[in-house]
Amino acid sequence: MYLFLFKDNNFVLKTEIRIFVFFKLDKNTFMENTKHTCIVCKRDENEVPLIVMKYKGQELRICPQHVPVLIHDPQKLVGLVEGAENFTAG
Repeated sequence: MYLFLFKDNNFVLKTEIRIFVFFKLDKNTFMENTKHTCIVCKRDENEVPLIVMKYKGQELRICPQHVPVLIHDPQKLVGLVEGAENFTAG
């Protein structure tokens, strides 16, 4: 972001303003946010293979057992995936 200063309608100074935001994550928060699980059954990557999907800036995972839900009965994903109410069966 730049700040421009004027005095009597004359340009005086252009300076760059940098804003830094610092926050602390505890170990539990970090681990919870990085655990990879199926969006339907919640099994993790140590239990089943997971397929990675990207939707609306999110990285979602689904196991092979629940891929048919995504294809044939996506309404079951309402409440699990943002915008799933707009999905149509294929």
